[in-house]
Amino acid sequence: MRRVALCLLLFALVSPVSAVGGWLAVANGGRDTVWRQPDGTFQVFGRPSEILARREFGSGVLSFAAAPDAARVAVHLRRGGADSVVVWDYASDTVTAAPDAAVAQSAGLAFAGDGRSLFVALPGGGCVREVGGFLGGERLLAAPRLPATDLDLSVAVSALDLYLAVASADCLYLGASRGRELVRYDLPLSATAPPSLRFTRDARWLVAAGDSQVAVLPSIGGVARRLTLSGVPATPAFDLSSDGGSLFVADAGRLCRLSVDSGRLREANTLRRDAARPMDAAISTVFGAVAVAYEDGKLYWYLPGDQRTIGPYPPVRPRTLGPPAPPGPGDPSLPPAAMPPRPATPSPTSPPRPPVKPPTPQVVATPPGTAATSPGSATNAGPKPDAYALVASAQAALAPTAQLFTVQPGAAVVVLDHEYRRMRDVEELATKQGAAGLSAALSAIWLGRPDLVPTVWQPLAQRLATVDMAELRGYQPTAPVGRFEAVLGAAVPTGTQQRGADGQTRPIVRFGVFALTLDATGAAFAPGCGVVLSAEYLK
Repeated sequence: MRRVALCLLLFALVSPVSAVGGWLAVANGGRDTVWRQPDGTFQVFGRPSEILARREFGSGVLSFAAAPDAARVAVHLRRGGADSVVVWDYASDTVTAAPDAAVAQSAGLAFAGDGRSLFVALPGGGCVREVGGFLGGERLLAAPRLPATDLDLSVAVSALDLYLAVASADCLYLGASRGRELVRYDLPLSATAPPSLRFTRDARWLVAAGDSQVAVLPSIGGVARRLTLSGVPATPAFDLSSDGGSLFVADAGRLCRLSVDSGRLREANTLRRDAARPMDAAISTVFGAVAVAYEDGKLYWYLPGDQRTIGPYPPVRPRTLGPPAPPGPGDPSLPPAAMPPRPATPSPTSPPRPPVKPPTPQVVATPPGTAATSPGSATNAGPKPDAYALVASAQAALAPTAQLFTVQPGAAVVVLDHEYRRMRDVEELATKQGAAGLSAALSAIWLGRPDLVPTVWQPLAQRLATVDMAELRGYQPTAPVGRFEAVLGAAVPTGTQQRGADGQTRPIVRFGVFALTLDATGAAFAPGCGVVLSAEYLK
């Protein structure tokens, strides 16, 4: 028996899976999902299987972190016994090395909220160092007895950079990120893999999970509460819903949604038919897709709003003689929504581009007196728009006489709440009353002006406050970009890409609270693009 236990211990110590941390992360305002494959290749997805960028870092990747509000990924490498940290800007596909003196012997990374500085856990110094040029130097946050182990440490920063947490297999540190010292909690979270940390969106709570237990702590400090999960084992493969009330936990081939307060199982959905070991999970807060990475190098998505699974990625293909053929539109082994994007055909005046990079930004045509913006630029939205003007514009744009949209047969409205569940009552009322009222009501709620909610929607005002995203399927814009801006205001780039019906990837630009895809030239809407309403786009 002792020999068996010793063999298991040695396997846990030498297994390549247990010596690394972090497989999935969400970046760029919740729009992009970053996946690290076992071979050290990083891929960035917009919507499921919509590849925005790819880069190979090879062996030696220990962990990585994604910037919450920027298109950046920090990668912790160990080669030849030396540590280094590089920052990959996947929008421009450039790599910058962090100062060696600042990140020497690092064992965990996390970005600050704006993506311009890094929090680096340094066990040798018993501290967490914040590295960033905009600070005018460096800042140390004491973490006494910070353990140095073979496993990388997990580091997480809450919204607004209020709190910071660092976790190892048997302890957790928590405190104010701009304070002087972190408080240590002795918690046996995990034995074989780095634990996962998630702050709720309001920064009030921290959820820490490993293969030993799940614990919930108040961010201001206090007593850790063990969360007993019903019918689901503890695992680091989890993520929080938008409102922080639910855990999405990957359990073998299932994806389970549990209550954070009670641990009670609310629902379970099948991701895959076998019992492969899940390694990490992440939620795209804009599109509501839950991604799960598995030990066998496969990635699956679950869309709660559609109650369907997309995957695996990369697709499983039968063995054939000769080189494998690239996937095509008629490939039956991969659902159409999960097909990798086809490269856009370059114009005669532009140089060819790799298929995984977003199209070169083009200036959007705007009417006279309107400031032009670029779909791929970092231009801010400017002053906060007038709430009344946006609500009136939303009503006018979707009115039957506006002729800005063509409503196709079978058009529908899909509404998701903060837990990514369908809100059937809201959808039914939108079908009866029309999408114009729903758009105006959501605009008013998201802008903090409930007094502007149309009368017919006022009884559902509290329900509308829980809406996370609404999608108008079958609403095709027919007006040119200039006319659309004349009604709804100047175009604002979202930094998000979407694959259209023709297989080409194009930028998404919002107009007021509408989000629409532009064609490759940036001067007109892409064929078949629909309308998305989201509080994230309104910000």
